[in-house]
Amino acid sequence: MIKFVAKTGIIVGLTAATLGCAQFKELVQKESHQKTFAMDKKWVRSTLLTDYLKFRVLHRFQPILFKDMVIQGNAVDGIIAYDRKTGQKIWKKKIENGVESGAVIHGNDLFFAAGDGYFHSVNVYNGKTNWVFPIRSEGTGTPMVHDGIVYFISGNNIAYALDITSGRQVWLYNRRSTTMLSIRGGSQPSVYKNQVLLGFNDGFLVSLDQKKGLMKWQKKLNSKKRFTDIDARPIVLDDRIYVASFDEALYCLDANTGQQIWRYDEGGYAAVSIDEDRVYFSTTQYNIVALDKSSGKKIWNYASENGYLTQPQLYKSTVVVGESDGALLALDAQSGKKLGDFFPGRGVTSSAAIDNESGDLFFISKEANLYHFLQTRLEETVGGIWYFRFVSGCY
Repeated sequence: MIKFVAKTGIIVGLTAATLGCAQFKELVQKESHQKTFAMDKKWVRSTLLTDYLKFRVLHRFQPILFKDMVIQGNAVDGIIAYDRKTGQKIWKKKIENGVESGAVIHGNDLFFAAGDGYFHSVNVYNGKTNWVFPIRSEGTGTPMVHDGIVYFISGNNIAYALDITSGRQVWLYNRRSTTMLSIRGGSQPSVYKNQVLLGFNDGFLVSLDQKKGLMKWQKKLNSKKRFTDIDARPIVLDDRIYVASFDEALYCLDANTGQQIWRYDEGGYAAVSIDEDRVYFSTTQYNIVALDKSSGKKIWNYASENGYLTQPQLYKSTVVVGESDGALLALDAQSGKKLGDFFPGRGVTSSAAIDNESGDLFFISKEANLYHFLQTRLEETVGGIWYFRFVSGCY
């Protein structure tokens, strides 16, 4: 078992005092609370067919939990499905340059853009190909499915809408890149009413008509000269859009017009996570912050010393987040205090996946190893420490 540990203390009672007009001693018991984020490691599997000794790549594919399977892609040689309980391989689809970004499941089908220059639809149970569509670029963006259409952005800054049954192109939106430098990645689309929301590497959030792909409105969110990318997925909730640009800020926008409601002045590349009245956000300044959802005011901040942080994942009262050059972290959702960490090797560049019912946790490391932890949970123990405190008074 691996336990993540943090301690807090409160005073719980008095037991003795000396009488008189002067200083006296009172014997105080200090109660020590120890919070433990416990994980029982079940199995670890290398997702690579052979040892990979070339230049480092980004394994950004968040594990997908589907029934009794966990599906994991790597950025080297393909995508693989395991039995969740045993770690036994169910199927493996070999793909040149792998599946870096992510995939989505709809019905019995798995959809993803790959490093071989194609967008794929495969059967989720056996990995057999349904259809492929040529995108003539690396697939660096995670897709999304809505009303029988799969939407995604390719590595050459083109947005596609494809029919999920046939792979037929419904429309494409070609946005010319205006920058020579770009962060590797792509914004996962979101659908709001009849519009598709996408971020592009020129710093614009764009609203496209869902059926025809025509632009409805656009909003400039990043004017910095270094990296103007919007790689974070726009998260839509209660008629508001929450989306970050890489170098500039996190924005809360009106989903109908794109008008700004508030901004928080740190950039980000990953989507936010929202729980009740809080927004949890990993910034490109190596921080994770909890913000008030209504105003954008900061509630707490946790600063990492080990690189960029992945999208925060919420599990009960815990925030789980990976450091690109460090550990998988567990933080207290209310205070931001670290409950502990687990170091898998070189770091973590993909968000974890957590089963909220069982507590099972899965994540892929920077070395393409898939980890499975059982019964992720918070535990709390109480101990007592006695000490004397000097007090002035008359009795």
